[in-house]
Amino acid sequence: MLFTTDPLDIHHILSKNFINYPKGDKFRRIFDALGDGILNSIGEIWEMNHKIIFSILKHAKFQSMVDRAGPTGLLG
Repeated sequence: MLFTTDPLDIHHILSKNFINYPKGDKFRRIFDALGDGILNSIGEIWEMNHKIIFSILKHAKFQSMVDRAGPTGLLG
């Protein structure tokens, strides 16, 4: 098992070199109910999911919605 809190390490593991850090069978069994989403997918499927999610998160309308909601807007 690997643990890190360094932002550069996290970026390397989750974005730049993802394929070299497999999730393993135990992870897949635990999260199997989630299907082939970004948490479970690997390889090309993961890359496609990653691009879609980040394009949404970077979109100006999404950012505007987050800014309007603010830290309490969604809860209260």
